[in-house]
Amino acid sequence: SSNNNKNDDDNGDCHNSNGNNCTGGLCVSTVAKADPEVLANVISSIQYYNTKAKHIVMAANEIQTRFGGLVPESEHSLKSLTGIGDVMGDLLAFVNSREAHHNSNKKEVNRSGTKEH
Repeated sequence: SSNNNKNDDDNGDCHNSNGNNCTGGLCVSTVAKADPEVLANVISSIQYYNTKAKHIVMAANEIQTRFGGLVPESEHSLKSLTGIGDVMGDLLAFVNSREAHHNSNKKEVNRSGTKEH
């Protein structure tokens, strides 16, 4: 099927609302524009793939409009997104902390260079 919502100037690069580039091609803006049927085919090996595909696209659009393209960190905000319940909200809140990512990157630098005390 043809995607009439795709911009002619879309070159595949992803940008969040701050204009920062997302590498790898899979970011909120890309998922928000995805056709749920195409996404369902990609995730067809998991249970309830049609419903999950629709929820993923809806949640990406909610992240775009309500959170400026940045996946929220708080469990409360995560659980406000379509398709995110208690278990997934708790898990995402744990793994999606920007502070945790920042500290993880710091430790990687310290392993290769200076020792952290």
